[in-house]
Amino acid sequence: MSTGVRGILFPVMISPMMIPVILVAIGLFYFYVQFKMVNSILGLVLGHSLVAMPLVLIIVLAALKNYDMNQEKVARSLGASRIRAFFEITLPQIKFSIISA
Repeated sequence: MSTGVRGILFPVMISPMMIPVILVAIGLFYFYVQFKMVNSILGLVLGHSLVAMPLVLIIVLAALKNYDMNQEKVARSLGASRIRAFFEITLPQIKFSIISA
């Protein structure tokens, strides 16, 4: 991902953390009224995901900053697919941050 896109996307993704939760709840309520999602399980899951997403993003990005991408490149150069390299190389190294997030 380019630096320009990352510079724009990161503040947007953590904006629910910067805005007070009550304002997010009021905004979500008006959004849910338009789409008839008030008092639904889907609305509850989406609302909680929106509030929790910034914390997850910050924790996982902190783990990925310390991650050495050369190990995944080596696995890929030895024939592993992108998905297999992720599950066998990357995921075990960042699993504790994903669990805590």
